[in-house]
Amino acid sequence: MAYKKYCWLFVSLFLFTGASAQLDSSRSAVARYFFDGPNITCEFNAQTYASALLLKDSIYVEFTDLNLLEGITHPETWSKEGWTMVQIGPEQFQIRKNIADFKDKPNWLLRMVSAEMGVAAPDSVLLKYNIEAWSEFKNPNIVDPVETETGNVLFQLHGFTHKKQVILTGSFNHWNEKALKMHKTADGWTLRLQLNPGLYHYKFIADGEWMHDPNNKESVENEYNTLNSVLEVGQLVRFYLPGFPDAKNVILAGSFNHWNTQALHLQKTDLGWAIELSLLGGKHKYKYIVDGKWMLDPGNQRVERDREGNENSVILVK
Repeated sequence: MAYKKYCWLFVSLFLFTGASAQLDSSRSAVARYFFDGPNITCEFNAQTYASALLLKDSIYVEFTDLNLLEGITHPETWSKEGWTMVQIGPEQFQIRKNIADFKDKPNWLLRMVSAEMGVAAPDSVLLKYNIEAWSEFKNPNIVDPVETETGNVLFQLHGFTHKKQVILTGSFNHWNEKALKMHKTADGWTLRLQLNPGLYHYKFIADGEWMHDPNNKESVENEYNTLNSVLEVGQLVRFYLPGFPDAKNVILAGSFNHWNTQALHLQKTDLGWAIELSLLGGKHKYKYIVDGKWMLDPGNQRVERDREGNENSVILVK
């Protein structure tokens, strides 16, 4: 698949253990998760994790806000948001947190599962709620998008005017098969929504038949061996570096463009240098390059250190 399924974070990855206290519960591409008594434990390989952070979709890797690479150098003293770290082997580490200490978001699913800890088999929780997978649980804190004339995304299905009804469904509304009815036009179907920045999968349901968007070249294979269309919704972000009137060239490089040192040239203004980019939701690291010299953003106090000890400015897009 074109993008890794990291975005469910750990709360959907360790849940398969339930109350049976199995040692090995679930795995993502870079870690495994399990209950260890009252603790939630994540075990990962440092090199694999560091490599995952360099991928195009690294904003979906678990625990990026905790800056695990910083803790690897001194795991015995590292602690963030209630998590502690231990080294269990060469390049192998664990972070642990007591289930009672989870007060951060997303916490709704964790609270629900902890309430079911007395259940003998984890699958019985799924049966209780009549669902097939943990990912089908709907976050009660997220409101599904509704149609709006001022929405930032216009969905269009060209043709199929012989169909009586077309439904839009996707990850943005938990694949609801009834909520978003599209409007028939002279040459197809349309619907406009307001979506937050992020990466979404979607499909159309034309008179009961599921189909991907034939006019969208971006797609991924799903668990049913069919295709989901992929939509990237960005938010316009303005990067501004004041001063440097004598600089000849100012470049922006970051995790959003694989740290390309040639692509994003800032434009000189009366008071500094600026550029606008459309970024997906999540955390992005970046730096400026002023006439070949790398520097942090002096107007941004949010800074993180990578494994090599380099500091990077950080911006969160919501």
